[in-house]
Amino acid sequence: MASGAGCPMARRDALMGAWTPLFGQQHPLPKVAAGLHLSLPLSSAEQEIQLVARAIAAAVEINPLSRFLLPGQNVNQQHRAGLVLGFAGVDETSIRRALSSLQQAWR
Repeated sequence: MASGAGCPMARRDALMGAWTPLFGQQHPLPKVAAGLHLSLPLSSAEQEIQLVARAIAAAVEINPLSRFLLPGQNVNQQHRAGLVLGFAGVDETSIRRALSSLQQAWR
């Protein structure tokens, strides 16, 4: 992906601003005050697998939250499934383009 020229807050704002009209009702994003990634909880591991597979097929990089669990980590099942959306190294135009691709892939 392209290197981000804007500041992290501008990229975060681009992600949140473009996400909400496309996916906000079905997958609302948490409020993010700072950082370079955000975590979107999902209802099940099956949903996580399906959404990540469709994103990969659309050439959009999204990580499953379950990837970051440590082996043997005792985490409530409800908090295991999700998506990790990174915006640190992606410019605003690429963010909007990736979300448009996701909209098509997740139909």
